[in-house]
Amino acid sequence: MPLTDGSFLDLEVIGKRCRELGAAFVIDSTQAAGAYQMDVQKLQPDFIACSAYKWLLSPHTLGFLYSAPHRQLGIPLELHNLNHAEGSSMYTD
Repeated sequence: MPLTDGSFLDLEVIGKRCRELGAAFVIDSTQAAGAYQMDVQKLQPDFIACSAYKWLLSPHTLGFLYSAPHRQLGIPLELHNLNHAEGSSMYTD
C-alpha cells in the first residue's frame, strides 16, 4: 500500500505480526483498490474496507467490506434480519 511519500507498507509482514499477536488485520484499501493488485489469499486479512470512489471510479456513496470466513459469524451490533445470511436469523419463532 502506498504512503503519502510514495513508499509502501509491507502488508504481508504487518498481517503476519497481527496474527502472531492475535490482533485483527484490517486494511483500508480506498487509496489502492483498483490501482494496485492485492492478493487476499496471500495477505490473509480479517477485513478489507474500501470506499469505491477513487480508482474503482464509483459514486461517492458506494463502498465494500470483505470479511474473512472466520469473521463472518460474529454477533452484529444491530440485530435485524438484514445483518444475517438468508435462513440464519437470530430471532426465534
